[in-house]
Formats: sequence, C-alpha cells, structure tokens
Amino acid sequence: MRTTQSNLLFGAGLPRHGQVDLWLFPVGELTDALRKEYVDILFCEEIELSKKIIIQEKKDIFISTKALLRKILHYYTNVPTSAWRFERNLFGKPYISEPSQHRNIHFNISHAKGLIACLISTSYEVGVDVENILKNRDFLGISRNVFSEKEVDLLNATSSHRLGRTFYMYWTLKEAYLKARGVGLSLPLTSFWFELSPFPRIFLGPECMDTAKNWYFASKLITKEYLLSLAVCANSVSHINVRVYRMQHNSLGEFGIDRSYSTVIPAPQQNS
Repeated sequence: MRTTQSNLLFGAGLPRHGQVDLWLFPVGELTDALRKEYVDILFCEEIELSKKIIIQEKKDIFISTKALLRKILHYYTNVPTSAWRFERNLFGKPYISEPSQHRNIHFNISHAKGLIACLISTSYEVGVDVENILKNRDFLGISRNVFSEKEVDLLNATSSHRLGRTFYMYWTLKEAYLKARGVGLSLPLTSFWFELSPFPRIFLGPECMDTAKNWYFASKLITKEYLLSLAVCANSVSHINVRVYRMQHNSLGEFGIDRSYSTVIPAPQQNS
C-alpha cells in the first residue's frame, strides 16, 4: 500500500468508483460529559443494548462506535444522526436499511482498545480489522488451529522478533475478508490463505465459492501499536484509492481531524 500526502480536503464527499474512505478514531475512557454526548446520538435500541454491557470499558467502546458511525454518515449526507436505521444479515453483518436512498453506502467497523476504524464505500463490499500487536499470544498454538498449513509453515519459519507482527497480518487479513464477505465464521479460516508480499493476495479453496482476482487487500502498521488490514471486493479497476482520515481523540462533537492523506492499493496479482 503506497502512501502519499495529498491535498485532500476534509469533507471531500462520499467515495466514488475506485475509492474507499478509512476513518481512524482514537478513543479512550469517556468522561461523563462525553458519554452523555455520545449516548444522545444513539437510537433507542442502541441505548438499551448499551445498558446491558456491564464492563464500563466495553460499554464505552460500544457507545463510541455506534456514535462514530452515525456522525460519519451524517457528515457525508447531512441526514440527521437519529434518522439512520440498521439491520443485519443472516450472519450478523450490519447494513443500512433507512434512509432507503442511502442503502448503497457500505461500511465496516473494527476496534481495538484505544482505536476505532471505520471503512466506507458506495461501490464495493468492504471489511476492516484492527489489532493491537503488542498483545502477546500463543501465536504458533493459535495458528495451528485456525490457519492454513501454508501459513502455519511460514510462521514456524519466522524469526521470533517478527512472529507477532506476521501472525497479526494473517489474522487481520482473514478477518477483513470474512467481514467483507459478510459470512462470519461459516467459512472456515483454513479454507483460504494469504501470501503477504509484495502485497497481500488471497488464495481460495473450493468451499469459498469466490474469485480471488476480485479482491484488493492492504495490511499496514498505522502506529507502533496497531496493525490494520482492509479488504475491498472490486472488479476490473487498476487500483483502489484509500482516503484516510485520522480524527482527533474523543472528538465527535466538533468532528475534528488531525490530518488526511491518500494511499493506493494496486490491482491484485493473478494467482497461479
């Protein structure tokens, strides 16, 4: 994924053909005032769901995520935050049901402690996953249970200082693909696999019932803590332009932005 500083202006409109928008929102513990501000943005059903979350940290993430999506959609369309309604497919993937004229907007959200990522498109199904790579796990043990043999073999041959990052690249790419497909874990993680360089590309087993050449992937460290991967299902475009908006910490009220820039995902290589 090639990154370039650009003259993009905040508020450049909904992404067009060949574009997707990635929003990055740092979020921490909410003050009482911020929590009320965010709750006031939510729909009544979302408020009731938030009341069922016992752990305050998880409740704050839920509130922040729902409020962020509504604010982003309002920003693009000027439709009030309270007017948006969402439904889920059979596997739990959310989509816009109202306003009906904006059902063409595709979105996907991921969060790790301290960061929310939201991917927006009007042309493509999209998926995003973000993980804190400083979180230590039994990388090899987990990989043997959920990764393909090729990925496990590569991880076994990876040096210890790169093992965690490589594991999270596989993990987030797989999650992003499944989220873009909207099929959840009905598709086993072992039924498809990735090569990571020079750009991620996917190889699909027959149970996937999908075409690899339609998929564009990127995986990148966005800070020293967070690794993010995204998946875009497109067809016959030379590249995908990703407009990235890094928002200010806990600043939905003013909808503040620190900076914006553009990155490019090249067309996928043909799998042999």
